[in-house]
Amino acid sequence: MHASVPGPPPSTAATIDTPLNEAAFTGVPITITGSCPIDTYVEILRNGFSSGIALCSSGGSYTMQIDLFKGVNQLVARDYSFTDQAGPDSGITTVHYNPPGLPPITPNSGGTTTPYTPGVTTGVAVPLMIKPNYTFVGYYVGQPASWQIRLDGGNPPYAVSVDWGDGKSQLYSVKDPGSLSIQHTYAKTGAYRGSYPVKVHATDTAGNQTYLQLLAIISNRPKTVVASSTSGNSGGGISFGEWANIGHIVAYVWSTYGLIVLMLISFW
Repeated sequence: MHASVPGPPPSTAATIDTPLNEAAFTGVPITITGSCPIDTYVEILRNGFSSGIALCSSGGSYTMQIDLFKGVNQLVARDYSFTDQAGPDSGITTVHYNPPGLPPITPNSGGTTTPYTPGVTTGVAVPLMIKPNYTFVGYYVGQPASWQIRLDGGNPPYAVSVDWGDGKSQLYSVKDPGSLSIQHTYAKTGAYRGSYPVKVHATDTAGNQTYLQLLAIISNRPKTVVASSTSGNSGGGISFGEWANIGHIVAYVWSTYGLIVLMLISFW
């Protein structure tokens, strides 16, 4: 049986330092930087939609690349503890994405300023999106690390490339909108806290593109008394239940030995 007790959530909000409020862009991805409490990771939301995560560094900062919706994007940073307890949100930073060939859309241009919000905005084509399902999970060196993502919108089929952060990459072909499992095995631990940024890039048949940054935490496998087990544990170590069984066997052996010694002393 395994149990965990969630620690307290972060009490300080992460910030968005760049880009500046009301900045305009003609290309994606863009780079987000800001401050954050140490021992947290940061998620960036654009119009309420998760755009990726990054680990807060030992210096109390983060950086990541994110996608943007066409037009208005309201960005919010949200930090989490390593037990996935959310802290307070940052203030809203509004930025504008004006792809080449489209008239600029800003609050003063006469265009619409209504943000596209997944699940709320109706009557418009759904843009190409990668929807993550992320929780803070660590993996061992040599153990497959996996994530579930979902592709939606755009014009399927999709081509998905994943940069694993260790110099290796992988391509996936996805026929229809839906879930995709991505998986990679790391040969060594990463940088700070063993981390690697995992960058996902999807393209549809119309040339639309979208981006998502995930996080891999890779640790060296701890040494155990028993080198291997026949119970089928994926970690190759030994489970809590097996330790309990070994303890019972050891206790039985020592009690039997003690009884024999007492019998010999009594006999002599």
